Amino acid sequence: EEELSTARNTALQELSQRATALGANAVVGVDIDMSDAAAAFATLNYGFSTAPQHSLGLTFGMVRKFGWYVSAMTGLGFDAFNTVATCDELGNVDGETQIYSGNTANSRLSFIAGAMFRPVNVLALKLGAGYGTRSLAWETADGNYIKNEAYSVSGVDLNAGVQLFLNKFCLSIDFVTTNAKYSEVKVGVGVGF
Repeated sequence: EEELSTARNTALQELSQRATALGANAVVGVDIDMSDAAAAFATLNYGFSTAPQHSLGLTFGMVRKFGWYVSAMTGLGFDAFNTVATCDELGNVDGETQIYSGNTANSRLSFIAGAMFRPVNVLALKLGAGYGTRSLAWETADGNYIKNEAYSVSGVDLNAGVQLFLNKFCLSIDFVTTNAKYSEVKVGVGVGF
């Protein structure tokens, strides 16, 4: 921002000097468009799904008229990725009924990269794709976790969202789906620099 201010002041000084050299007494008006300035940003994100699943993550990017972003999300719990077996929707493993403790574990990972389009200075649209996984595991009576295949999904993550730039702050809201079977809403708050 300081560099933009210095460049603007230098341009105005040069304009004034050229006008004086041409014999002018005044410059009536000047319009300086600085909307092409790149906006690099970083946001801290919170994701929520009705699964229920909560996740946290970071997004980094840069956008002028067009730009890019990368995002990573995690559920911060990894027990559902460390399972000893898989079960069906009812909890049966290879047709055998299991005894469960009643505890569950959710795990979530998501990595997305995408493109941005900024039609106006304060708003950018986002569209991206990547890899995502969401696992639900049930704890057995002996303390092991069994992954429930019916409520777990891995595959292509698709992301669509909007980002608002408000001075040095930015806000975002995104919709993310994994293989169109698991979905979450992601809200971000961050800074532009």
